[in-house]
Amino acid sequence: MSSHILLYSICFALFAPQLEAAETAADLRAQIATGGTHANDKQRNSVSVDRCVMTTKRWRNRPEHGWVLWSSFQFDMWNAELAYLQKNPPKNYIYAGEVEEPNPSGLVLVGFKMRGETTARFEKSKFRPRKGETTASPRGDGTSHYYERIEGFFFSMQGENVEAKAKLFTDSYIAYVRQYCTPIG
Repeated sequence: MSSHILLYSICFALFAPQLEAAETAADLRAQIATGGTHANDKQRNSVSVDRCVMTTKRWRNRPEHGWVLWSSFQFDMWNAELAYLQKNPPKNYIYAGEVEEPNPSGLVLVGFKMRGETTARFEKSKFRPRKGETTASPRGDGTSHYYERIEGFFFSMQGENVEAKAKLFTDSYIAYVRQYCTPIG
């Protein structure tokens, strides 16, 4: 009987920290998604994380076409560092707007720069101009979107409470990459 208790104790000691870490990873992924999701009458943003690959999407409401996926970035989170750093006061994003209580309104930019020779996949609507070499995206009938490879990019959010969302997004992104996406993590 005591050997069973010892075996259960060893298993619990070995696997309990991993179960706790998995819950924390899920919590951080949810915070990243919450911080990167925003909608108004002109655009919608969403963010998802699958292990250490992030996908951002931005839809624009085009009067002649309705909601169109305007841009999407997909990248390895370890290879992407936050690029827009506001210095005074220090922030990992750029914010411009009014500080109205209780619902401050403004514009926020969250930028990324890929490390070394790595690139991000940039999916664009056919309504956007092409820059450089492109390949067709399989989205829809294969003619509505195309891919480019890029070294730096940003996403924006505009409206109420976007600064709080940007802070939640960037703080959670940094914590998630440090804890779950580093080569030795």
